[in-house]
Amino acid sequence: MKKPCKVPSSARVTTTGGQTYAGAATLTGDSVLTGSLVRFGGAVDGAGALAIAGDASFAGNIGDTAAPGALTIAGDTALAGERVSTVSLQNYGGAVTLAHDATLSAPTLTFGGAIDGAYTLTLDGAATLGGAVGAVTPLAGLVSKGATTLATTGIVTTGAQTFDGGFALGADATLTGSLVTFTGAVDGAQALSVAGNAAFAGAVGQTTPLRSLAVSGEAALDGGAYTTTGGQQFGGAVTLGADTSLTAESVTFAGTLNGAHALVVNGHTGGSSLVHAAALGDPTVGFGGAVGEAQALTSLVVNGASAIGGSSVTTSGTQMWNGAVTLAADVKLAATKVTFAQTVDGEKNLEIAGDAVLGGVIGGVSPLAAFSVAGDTQFDAGGVATTGAQTYGGAVTLGTDVAITASAGSVTFNGAIGSPANAGLTVAAPTGFVAFYAGIGLNGDTLGSLSVEADDMEIPEVITTGDQSYGSAAGAVTMLTGNLRSENGDIGFSSRRSEVPVIATIFKNTPGDLLIEAPNGNFSMTAYERFLVSEGRTSADEGGSLTLNVGGQAALGDFAVSKLLTVRANALSFEGTYLQAIDILLLTPGGTLMPASAMTFRETSTGRAPVGAVGLAAAPG
Repeated sequence: MKKPCKVPSSARVTTTGGQTYAGAATLTGDSVLTGSLVRFGGAVDGAGALAIAGDASFAGNIGDTAAPGALTIAGDTALAGERVSTVSLQNYGGAVTLAHDATLSAPTLTFGGAIDGAYTLTLDGAATLGGAVGAVTPLAGLVSKGATTLATTGIVTTGAQTFDGGFALGADATLTGSLVTFTGAVDGAQALSVAGNAAFAGAVGQTTPLRSLAVSGEAALDGGAYTTTGGQQFGGAVTLGADTSLTAESVTFAGTLNGAHALVVNGHTGGSSLVHAAALGDPTVGFGGAVGEAQALTSLVVNGASAIGGSSVTTSGTQMWNGAVTLAADVKLAATKVTFAQTVDGEKNLEIAGDAVLGGVIGGVSPLAAFSVAGDTQFDAGGVATTGAQTYGGAVTLGTDVAITASAGSVTFNGAIGSPANAGLTVAAPTGFVAFYAGIGLNGDTLGSLSVEADDMEIPEVITTGDQSYGSAAGAVTMLTGNLRSENGDIGFSSRRSEVPVIATIFKNTPGDLLIEAPNGNFSMTAYERFLVSEGRTSADEGGSLTLNVGGQAALGDFAVSKLLTVRANALSFEGTYLQAIDILLLTPGGTLMPASAMTFRETSTGRAPVGAVGLAAAPG
């Protein structure tokens, strides 16, 4: 039968071989036991400090009744008890093997060697881990309730790991577990990898930035700020539990990102990019999954170059992309306002569900497949280029001259267009339809100029200070739904001639009269265009009158006006074959009849083309 024993005060027991204490042991003072292996078969209690110079094996609990002052073991340690409690430090100089779930309680806990055993280890105190944990036999779990210093390469558990205090890295480390939770701050100029899911409740890298951070599984970010000098990689879904800022050379999100909080990504070297995990080789911040689809972010700011590879980015507030953006996939950006401070490129579709501020050229290097804005659009830079369609759902404001090109698609403006900066607008859709469904340059926001080239087009009321030009394909239709006025420039219509000439048609398809004014400029049409003022596309339809006021020359093609055609100009040339109206009145800008000497006719192979005018009024030349 095992009997309890007492280790005397200030005892020093030295053996060349082992020592065995079969029953419960009581320390009556500080004790130093030196031997190859010191075994305790029962509990160990007492107020004295215990130091073992050699290996140690404990079958029972330590300090349940009376906690020793300290525990120091120079060699390897086998722990089969449930608890080890000391008043001050515990120091394990060699490897530790667990044979039972164990809780070690002390103000400081130091491990100089490896820890193994398929059990859960709880460290209740400030812990320093100097050797690999679970590398030979993974622990079932690990809980560190105090500050933890990790000076080893890794921790492996089959279950969870929890670090309740501050976590300091003293070496590059990989933590492998089902879930690794950090409730305090994480610091240290080393690389931290989590092979599994991770939860961060505290800030990362705010005292000493990490060299890098990688999480292979899902990540919950509740700590606010995450700073690394190198990359950050998140392999699974990420959930924001607080407003969050990520500062790194590169940040990659391979999965979805959700959470009703604000996210700021700072690419402090080389910029930041939003891409599929392997889409770009340069330093990037990558979103490989949808952002805010399950739960919208409140806002998103990306400071640096970006490439978007997920299908959507959704915020309840604003989005700001403060660097160049490359599209790696078709994407929808849903926000109250989306701001691009620099260029956007990529042969993909970009849809903005909200207002947009465009501070750089869109598609200037690599044209987008298509582009649409549901809300208002503010242009602060040069334009948009797509191979497909473009749609602008709200009002458009030009802060600078803008060129919009859809090489194989149509362009639609559903809202008014204006420019407090008196900027010019060029729209080119050579094989498509260009439609303006609201006024251009009205209410004091006059455009500097307007140039439209399309297969067909619909033009509303337009006011510019400079030129207006409308170019169409042979056989195309230009629909006018409002008056045109250029304060100091020309107004011109042109048609691209085909080998077999096909007449392009300009017509006003809404009831009422039409007024075209260029008081300080010219008006021009080509020989392959006809101008109809009617409610349909034939001269027989009932329509209104047309008044054309120009300060210079009026070059007319074919005209068919349902009622009165009035032309005021310094000179008149007929590029077509007929003028048709109920009455035709040709005047000088001052209102007097235009002399015949101011009119010229296009020469044809058969002589002058006839002018089929009813009530033609002109002064004799």
